[in-house]
Amino acid sequence: MKESDEMIIDDSEQNFYDEDDSYDEDDMETYTRREVKRKKIIRIIVLSLIGIIIAFIVGFIIFYNYGYFHKKFNVIKTTVRKDSNSVSYIPYRGELLKYSTDGMAVVAYNGENSFDVGFDMVNPKAQTEGRYVVVADIGGKLACCFDGHKTTKLINVDYNIMSACISADGYVALLLEQENSNVINIYNPFSATDIMVAQIPTNISDGYPVDVAISPDSHSVVTAYVSINNDGVNSKLSFYNFSEAGKSERNNLVGVKEYSDKLVADVEFMTSDNLVAFDDKGFTIWSDMESPKESKTIEAKQDIISVYSDSDYVGYVERISKEKNSFRARVFKKNGEQILSKKLDFAYNKVYLQDSELIFVNTDRCEIYRLNGTHKFEYITAEHIQDFLPAKGARKYYLLDDNNLKLIKLTW
Repeated sequence: MKESDEMIIDDSEQNFYDEDDSYDEDDMETYTRREVKRKKIIRIIVLSLIGIIIAFIVGFIIFYNYGYFHKKFNVIKTTVRKDSNSVSYIPYRGELLKYSTDGMAVVAYNGENSFDVGFDMVNPKAQTEGRYVVVADIGGKLACCFDGHKTTKLINVDYNIMSACISADGYVALLLEQENSNVINIYNPFSATDIMVAQIPTNISDGYPVDVAISPDSHSVVTAYVSINNDGVNSKLSFYNFSEAGKSERNNLVGVKEYSDKLVADVEFMTSDNLVAFDDKGFTIWSDMESPKESKTIEAKQDIISVYSDSDYVGYVERISKEKNSFRARVFKKNGEQILSKKLDFAYNKVYLQDSELIFVNTDRCEIYRLNGTHKFEYITAEHIQDFLPAKGARKYYLLDDNNLKLIKLTW
């Protein structure tokens, strides 16, 4: 009996496994297809979720950087000011350059001077290009040049300085007022030999020089003149080139443009080959400094209050009505395409165009508008604001009041 029972049990076990083997063979393919399909669906769901998350993050970043309106900020560093409100500040490579009648200094993020030098001026005015700085005593006879490291050079001249500018190579152009005429001197103050590079004489017939600009590559100099005659006020632009194109021309003069219907008082290089000439009616962009050409002229519809430019954009603020604080800010590309037209309803005394932003400063408020038209920041305070300047780093700025210099960062 036991043997028979054991045989039956063995047979049933054998049949059982045979049936299982048959089951596996029949259903394994189905199971595999289902598993592959399941994993494919899971993969699609996971990839879709990742795509949605990425899209959300990208959208948030775009909105935060290009559309979010900030009302708050964190103070990263506060430095008690030891100077007076007679000291002027300008942006300088993400830090600050401050200057006054008795010297200039570079102010680092911690509020300390990373460099300073003393001089004696009455009416200092600073201009920067890249790492180079020139501070000139307008109406005086001294200019101080800084190379962005630790070297400064003084330029002493025999005649009063009317205007000064510096290139990205450290070359300096000084417009000097002589007794019967004016002269433009070009210097390389950091040269180990002769610092005088060129001298451009001007004539009384040219008019009274009101501004001078040197290109970033030091190859071009442009001067604006104003003259008055029986026909009224006239303007003249003179273009000088010190590359091969200008060597064959007398005094390196490669172009002249006279205007009898507008007053040109401000010339600024946007790039080495593009210049903007601001006038009382708008502005004109010039190109090809070896053979200067007017590439685009924009005329304002109302009275111009302020002008600004950088390497990519140019614009102005115009008064749009006689009502108090009724202005419109406009910004254009170099080809003349308008990219911003923004109505303003507040007073301001300073405006900066930098890093695709317009910064407006008044004694009681700061406003920032992006060039896409969105309002980035507003700060209204009872404290007396001296200036509000961009700092190095996303959403970082310098806020100056009568007592403190603050490095801040905009927040939610």
